[in-house]
Amino acid sequence: MREMDRGQFLRLGLAGAVGTAGAGLLAGPAAAALPAPAPAGDDVGYLAFGAVAELTSRAWYRRALTVHGFSAGERRRLSAAASAKAAHLQRINAVLGPDAIRPGDFAASFPASALTSRARAAAVGARIEELLVSVYLTGAAFASDNATRLLLGRLLAFDAQHLAWIRGLTGGPPATGLPVPQTIEQAGTVLDRLVTTPNFPNR
Repeated sequence: MREMDRGQFLRLGLAGAVGTAGAGLLAGPAAAALPAPAPAGDDVGYLAFGAVAELTSRAWYRRALTVHGFSAGERRRLSAAASAKAAHLQRINAVLGPDAIRPGDFAASFPASALTSRARAAAVGARIEELLVSVYLTGAAFASDNATRLLLGRLLAFDAQHLAWIRGLTGGPPATGLPVPQTIEQAGTVLDRLVTTPNFPNR
């Protein structure tokens, strides 16, 4: 094998990645026109879970603004994150089409003690982001549609950053090791404790 410097190696690696697995997905400057997801099979489940969890996460960011103890700068970030979550929910629902989560299908329901202090609020927010990260990670690995995997990977990158930030609010480490993927069933069992279904009567 001929010797090559670091620049040559990186250029070769980049060309190989774009020329094979990423062909057609990242063409053009800054991926100006990303491919439209066409979820099939289990892909729909990853996105549907994401929609419900994003809705729950958006509610947490909004309600966290009412909790005492957050600084002005932290409140600005909470507000910005709530807006981003609303955009993520809209984006996912657009991809889901007829399977989109409709208003009233689900609503966030937090324990009464969950928003009584900065620390307790942060613990709930981190738990929701952990669920999103774990399921998006699984979807990014196993979704059958390339463009759906790309969308899930982008959502994963966003939520991983916010999970690290929430952990830091109470002095915790931004990461506790590599994130562990979870199935929709595993994560859904936990998320179920934080949501209600107003459109479906309880019997």
